[in-house]
Amino acid sequence: MTQRPLPPAPEPSDGPVADDLSDSGVGHDLALVFGALVYGADLNVEETEFTRLLAALERWRPGVDADERVEVAFGAISLFVDAPDRTGVLLDALRRLYDVLSAEEREQALEDAVAIAEADGRLLGSERVFIETVAEAWHLRLRLDKRLASTTASVREWTSLHDVALVLVAVAHSSDAVLDGAEVDSIREAVAGWNPAARADTIEDVLRVVLERYQEAPTAIEPSIERLAASLSLLERLALVSDLLGVAGADGAVSAEERASIDALKQALGLGSYTKASGDAAG
Repeated sequence: MTQRPLPPAPEPSDGPVADDLSDSGVGHDLALVFGALVYGADLNVEETEFTRLLAALERWRPGVDADERVEVAFGAISLFVDAPDRTGVLLDALRRLYDVLSAEEREQALEDAVAIAEADGRLLGSERVFIETVAEAWHLRLRLDKRLASTTASVREWTSLHDVALVLVAVAHSSDAVLDGAEVDSIREAVAGWNPAARADTIEDVLRVVLERYQEAPTAIEPSIERLAASLSLLERLALVSDLLGVAGADGAVSAEERASIDALKQALGLGSYTKASGDAAG
């Protein structure tokens, strides 16, 4: 998974959103919707999805050169990322597009959105929810359902349980770049504890998906940490740290690398004022 750095946020303006690709702003609004899809699903800009986004913009505005398309795409993503109300910005763009695009054009734009989401071979649950929002706003839900029924992408639901499992895997892997049987068993037990009603095969599927994701991008756990920091209560975040310590010590000892990883995660989770992992482990 290749991530592109985001450019600086554009300067705020009291005028129209933008008219980089067309006088009506259609091109920019499309770039905003597609960019929000690329970034918003997992807080990453993946190379394959970004390339597909640029291809879509090229078809909509063939007279615009490649460098300008890249600039418009990054500008739209930055606008979405830095917006105080991301949902409002997205819905405003969808409303404008509904007003100016024909029914056939809206169908094509929806197909572009699906193709962008499928570009990496996976269709995440968050991507599906995003596309369903677009379809609902454009009165194309039945068409979307038919389109998704024939998708060849691997359909994967990514939930907070996956985020928890990914963080546990990252910590266990931080000391010697190897996951032994005891650590995997400890991760499985900890993940199951976050959803006691889940069946064993559900937990196994979560671990399989997470291990595949981690193998693809072992350093790309920041989006999961951000989501957990925003969604978990204080007690839940403390429970997650306890699980992290348990997984780290599953092989007999908590290494210095694991302690450092846990302390960094505690900072990211807003628990920096609490006891250091080294002290917790000693207790």
